[in-house]
This record gives sequence, C-alpha cells and structure tokens, in this order.
Amino acid sequence: MSIVFAFCVFMLVYVYAGYPVLCALIAALRSRDVRCAEGTPSVTIIIAAFNEAGCIAHTIRNKLSLDYPSD
Repeated sequence: MSIVFAFCVFMLVYVYAGYPVLCALIAALRSRDVRCAEGTPSVTIIIAAFNEAGCIAHTIRNKLSLDYPSD
C-alpha cells in the first residue's frame, strides 16, 4: 500500500514540477529558429444551419463577399 501511495505522490510532484522542468530542459537543449512563411493562410468557414431555408442564401452571399485579407 505504501508503494502505491509513494507512486501517487511521485506522479503528483512530476505533473506539477517535473514535467515543466523537463520541457524547459528539452527546449533549452533543442532550440530552433522560427521560420515565418510568406503569404496569407487560407480560411475555412463552417456554417451550422438547421431549418434556415429562408436566410441561408443571404448568409452564403455575405460570406462570399468578405474581404480577406483586408489591409
């Protein structure tokens, strides 16, 4: 029973202290430069519609008229 308790305490300490320290250590050892991509990312719009026969055409026209990317 004490082994289970010790394991639980170890895991609790690891989650709150050990894992962040391990992540910081790995980040310090394997640092990488961030590359910025040129261009604009694509956008996907999902329209959830149920019984919207009267206004779905207006909604779709509205979404198609959006100016992306706007300067």
